[in-house]
Amino acid sequence: MSYGSKLSCLKYILVILFNTGAWFHIMTVVVQMPLLVFRLPESWSLASIVPVTYTVTLVVFMPYVIWRHHHGPPDLEWRLVYCILAVGTVACLMEAFIWDITTTMNGRQTSLAFLILVGFICLAHNMSGVVFLPYIARVQDVYLSAYYTGEGLAHLTPALLAMLQGVGKSHCVNTTSLDEEPRFSVRVGESGL
Repeated sequence: MSYGSKLSCLKYILVILFNTGAWFHIMTVVVQMPLLVFRLPESWSLASIVPVTYTVTLVVFMPYVIWRHHHGPPDLEWRLVYCILAVGTVACLMEAFIWDITTTMNGRQTSLAFLILVGFICLAHNMSGVVFLPYIARVQDVYLSAYYTGEGLAHLTPALLAMLQGVGKSHCVNTTSLDEEPRFSVRVGESGL
């Protein structure tokens, strides 16, 4: 089967950008983690808290999956797609500016705002696979390769930017590891991504 007649270059690029945006949000959190563990009160516990948050958000969209299984895709599925992108984008932008605000809970400092925003970012990320992939496959399956290309770029681009930032860079002096300061802050890294 020839896809040449059905394929639009502009649509292909837009689908790539679309899925890059959907996955980009969670990758910003992942690549900034080496800096966040030293700046947030949860410290190395973040490496456990973020995956648990990610897993908990998997449960949130289960009613949608069950409903879709019994009733088929909703008539206005495209609105859900835009809503997911908006939630992820707003959460990511807010995180760039309030990631370091802490709150006292039970006598301990916690970065509650950061964790709530990570929850919304994880929710958008998880919902994207459940909603976008069937939507793209149903609308025009010739764009599935663009969908996966966007996913790959969403993983590659933040990693390259984190390398430019100098995340996780350290050197040894007399058997003591010294972490170097990044070239730019977490706030610049998050908002730049």
